Amino acid sequence: MSRNWLTLLSCTLLFACSTLPPVQEKKQLVSLAPSNYGVLADTAQAVQAQWDSPKTGLLALADAEESLDVRLALIDSAVHSLDFQYFVWSTTPSGTLLLSRVLAAADRGVRIRLLVDDLYLASQSGISSQDIYYASFSAHPNIHMRIFNPGHFRTGTLGIAKNLAGSFDEFNPRMHNKLLVADGLFALVGGRNISDEYFGMAKEYNFLDMDLLFTGVAVADAAKGFDLYWGAERSYPAKQMAPANSLELEMFRLELSKYLDRVEPELLGHPLAPQTWNAWLAQLPQRMQPGLGWYLQDPPSSSPQPEQRIYQLMADSARMESLNYDSVWYLTAYLIPNTALIDELKRDIASGRKVRLLTNSLASTDHTAVSAQYAKFRDQLLNTGVELYEFNHYPAADVANLAHATQDSGFVSLHMKVGVFDDNYCYVGSLNLDPRAMDINTENGLGVESKSFCGGLREQVAPLFEGENAWRVGREDDGRLYWQNHQQKTYEQPARSASQRFVESLFKLLPLQNQF
Repeated sequence: MSRNWLTLLSCTLLFACSTLPPVQEKKQLVSLAPSNYGVLADTAQAVQAQWDSPKTGLLALADAEESLDVRLALIDSAVHSLDFQYFVWSTTPSGTLLLSRVLAAADRGVRIRLLVDDLYLASQSGISSQDIYYASFSAHPNIHMRIFNPGHFRTGTLGIAKNLAGSFDEFNPRMHNKLLVADGLFALVGGRNISDEYFGMAKEYNFLDMDLLFTGVAVADAAKGFDLYWGAERSYPAKQMAPANSLELEMFRLELSKYLDRVEPELLGHPLAPQTWNAWLAQLPQRMQPGLGWYLQDPPSSSPQPEQRIYQLMADSARMESLNYDSVWYLTAYLIPNTALIDELKRDIASGRKVRLLTNSLASTDHTAVSAQYAKFRDQLLNTGVELYEFNHYPAADVANLAHATQDSGFVSLHMKVGVFDDNYCYVGSLNLDPRAMDINTENGLGVESKSFCGGLREQVAPLFEGENAWRVGREDDGRLYWQNHQQKTYEQPARSASQRFVESLFKLLPLQNQF
């Protein structure tokens, strides 16, 4: 999640910026009926054939390499439609590889809809060239791309600064959703954006994250949810960003091919050309667990009512008498509690539930500014009675391997957004426990009722709370905080360096907790 507001606001506003052209036309496109042919249709039928009645088939994917493979498999195997909704789709090697496979799918007749939030597009220097990049991509007759909530000013970080200064309330809310729907048959949600650090390919750090692949009943709701965002007032056609035609499209293809040839060693063996994924797909009937799935998303409007938001829906559901559970585990990359969350935690503890929270330590965070705001709430969180854990930036080898982190690829940062309620209920999606996720941005995910799946997910994340992978945060009788792992107890919070601690101390002086 982008947390760079301070840097952006400090930019001078004296430079001219190119501006967003007015919308000329928005073609109405809705989700197609699920495909009744092709390998994805065959696989979906094989999954459902295992059960007596229609269910949602569920598979949690923590491994970074497989998370890229599943996206490639869905793209390469689709025969009639692919819908993508992402907060970030970067032009790193992995993002470019996926974009090339999307283009190949369009070439074979698959209808593509791609919806990407504007913040990361607009934060890159020379944003006008990014507009041309995606407008050229959209020149393909089978590709339809829209930018969500684009800023009016289109020139790099200076443009973002002007957008924030000129219309903060309009530009500040972002679409943080992550969704892929293939042939109306399979869908993918979770914490991963499209960029190298999510797929174990980055050099500074890599994320430990979670995807949820599902098929069956809940996919139709995900498709309807995508349609709401696609048709929303804040979705802007990419091809209207800059003029582009078939010539620009061919130039785009050439640049794409040259770039991928150059970065192929960085792709860790992932093939450049589309593949047949029959062997991987054939394993899904045995790997997927049955359950009831509820697709959840915030409304695409700029100011939804609190009761319409995912967090509130989950909190209200958790208080229903029909839901009996004794423990709550929530893993969140960013943890900055508001009053409602503190009150909810107190209710859980008062009812006798055991609550465990895992978030990033200062050492593992990718956003020191966020950690500085979280640090202000450690005492309040401990006062509720929850067990508080912070992720170790150099976890045990089996966990580091999930992120494909090595000594050459820097530290590991937690990026999952996972909730587990006993073995019966769980959530995987994009929702962090911070004000930006709960009150400002839009989020999505899948709520699940399934003893086999949620119990398996609980077993999968349980090691992340252990001493090799996390510090338990506690407090002495004299009020001092401590961090305890399997080897030591320290009274100084773990950090990557003394300079990081110093930077965090500066960020603590700023009252930014409501913007992260």
